[in-house]
Amino acid sequence: MGRVSVVTGGTSGIGRGIVEKILSCSKAGDLVFVNYAHNEERAQAFVESLPEEQKKMVRLVKADMSSYEAMMDFVAVIKKEAGVVDWLVCNAGISTYAKYEDYT
Repeated sequence: MGRVSVVTGGTSGIGRGIVEKILSCSKAGDLVFVNYAHNEERAQAFVESLPEEQKKMVRLVKADMSSYEAMMDFVAVIKKEAGVVDWLVCNAGISTYAKYEDYT
C-alpha cells in the first residue's frame, strides 16, 4: 500500500483544493480519505469530477467532526482499510450556533 492521506472537510473550499493537490501528487496505491459532514450530493459530485485514476484513490467518508462518536467511527474506517495515516489535514469547519448571550 502507498501513502495514506486524510482530509477532513475535504469536499469544498480549501479542503477540496488540498485534496486535489494531494491527488495530483499521488501514485497508484495511495489512498486519500476525504471526509464530509452533511452534503452528500456535493461530496459525490466532487468525486465524479475527478479523473478515473484519482477516483480509485478516494475513500469518501461521511462523519460530523463535531461528534465524538462520529469521529471515532471515521477513525475506525481508516484503521480497518489502511491501518496507518501518513498525512492528516484537519480542515473541517465546526460551528455552533447560539444566542450571543449564551456565548458569554
